[in-house]
Amino acid sequence: MMNTKQVLMREFVLCLALLFTSFAFASEVPENVQGTWVAQNYLPADGGYGEYYQSWLFIGSEAVDEILTLGAHYTKIKYNILETGEGHLSVRDSSEADAPAITLNYSLKEQQLEVCRQNHCSAYSRSGDNPQTEEPVAHHPAVEVSALWCVNEDCQEEVYLPIVGEQIINMNTDLRAKGGYFAAPEGLQEKHAIVLSLASVAYRFENRMSELSSFSALFHFTAASKMTGENLFQQSSVLRLKEGQLTHLSGQVGGDQVSVTVSIRRLK
Repeated sequence: MMNTKQVLMREFVLCLALLFTSFAFASEVPENVQGTWVAQNYLPADGGYGEYYQSWLFIGSEAVDEILTLGAHYTKIKYNILETGEGHLSVRDSSEADAPAITLNYSLKEQQLEVCRQNHCSAYSRSGDNPQTEEPVAHHPAVEVSALWCVNEDCQEEVYLPIVGEQIINMNTDLRAKGGYFAAPEGLQEKHAIVLSLASVAYRFENRMSELSSFSALFHFTAASKMTGENLFQQSSVLRLKEGQLTHLSGQVGGDQVSVTVSIRRLK
């Protein structure tokens, strides 16, 4: 039969066991939070590529892998989990030895996971898919880009060299955009005292390299009147590449109607 001291000692040991059990349970990432999650339209729509970004989270018991994608372009970060608690994870970027710890606050409602870091929150859905992260083959379509530039009824066409057409074929793997510039006819600009320009930003949506539609571009058209100082800015939507007319941008500046029509011809 145990004396009072032994009884107290047993109760103390039991309390410690319960305490450590509770702590161990609380320090684990809940199983229903672990797995693959994706947030569609991860960045706010900005009239450009913003709405096409996706954020993927692969949550495990010891690390969180994050892959940010835009079509076939991506960047990856592995966060080691330092501490866990009710509704939050303390993590650190594993690629930087002196990276600061950051807190991921989360809440789970059915199959929706809201994750907040600092002042930014995103809603993730449970996913059985994986992002596209394979390396593209080197070959890509050769295209010729032409543009019909018009001031009122006065129009001139520019046909650009194939190397200029490559400006709308982005072969990068990471999230770097590829920009391009398409010069307007000098004679047309001098005649009407208007400075015209066309620029592009390009990303690849898929790695089906034989298909023009795997590539995309948006265009910025600007015009500035030397006579009045007025400026015009027009932006296209994000366009999948195709043969024929791709976009037509127009407006008025200094009393003149200006426009540019971009067309593509596939060479091979």
